[in-house]
Amino acid sequence: MHLQLNTFSGETSAGKSCFLNLILGEDILPVSLLCATATICVVHPISQEETPYFVVDGEMHKGSKENLKKELMIKLTSRCETDRIEQVDIYWQVPLIGLNVCTTSFIG
Repeated sequence: MHLQLNTFSGETSAGKSCFLNLILGEDILPVSLLCATATICVVHPISQEETPYFVVDGEMHKGSKENLKKELMIKLTSRCETDRIEQVDIYWQVPLIGLNVCTTSFIG
């Protein structure tokens, strides 16, 4: 099995999350003119038959797609230092491409 990893990185509010939402086919990652996603997000493609979920600090979050999106928005936009997470692994159907993608933000 060949694993391909593409990384999208850039200045704050450069459009990385917006671009990944386009690839994913739906708005999963938060988007804002200000810093919205200060967390490394690794997207793992799953088959259409599998149920989407995400993992934060070893804890798996499952539910309907709409509930997962809401929960991700809360986790990824938290500005509280005690709630800050470094990485979230998102297992989602990727209709346009079948690869793992990772997005990071940094301040230039």
